Amino acid sequence: MLNLGTGELVLIFLILLLLFGGKRLPGIARGFAKSLREFRGALNDTKEEIEKQILSGNRPYWRFKLSQNKVQWTDLVKGKIEVDLSSQSDPVLRRADGSYLYHFPSVVDDIDMKITHIIRGEDHLSNSAVHVEIFQSLDAQVPSFGHNPLMLNEDGTKLSKRNVDSI
Repeated sequence: MLNLGTGELVLIFLILLLLFGGKRLPGIARGFAKSLREFRGALNDTKEEIEKQILSGNRPYWRFKLSQNKVQWTDLVKGKIEVDLSSQSDPVLRRADGSYLYHFPSVVDDIDMKITHIIRGEDHLSNSAVHVEIFQSLDAQVPSFGHNPLMLNEDGTKLSKRNVDSI
């Protein structure tokens, strides 16, 4: 029996949905394009067009298709927040080399750790809006967010949930 963590299980779930046309997670998309317009057009590529791209040496990367809506929440520090996602490009979740960028692992990690409150620096406000949509697409409870002015440890490094000893 395989011993898989939550991250691997979520990834397998997403791959199955992509391969078999599942409609449960409309936000997950695979693209080859370099610009947002080309990427959005690539969502309509046929299986044959995708295979042709792969055979020609293009390696796919995955983006999360944002809703283009306004995401709102009541921030624990700043009060009512609204971020218009139409002003953001669809974030890359997985690079062509198979490595993951910040957004997807962060959300999966928060789900796995059963995080209920996320306190971040205000430099993460736009990230939080993206994360809200990723949490929702995974049918996960969206944590409460609080955005403080940038928080630093005494040595000038950023606070991190990964480095509890520095707090």
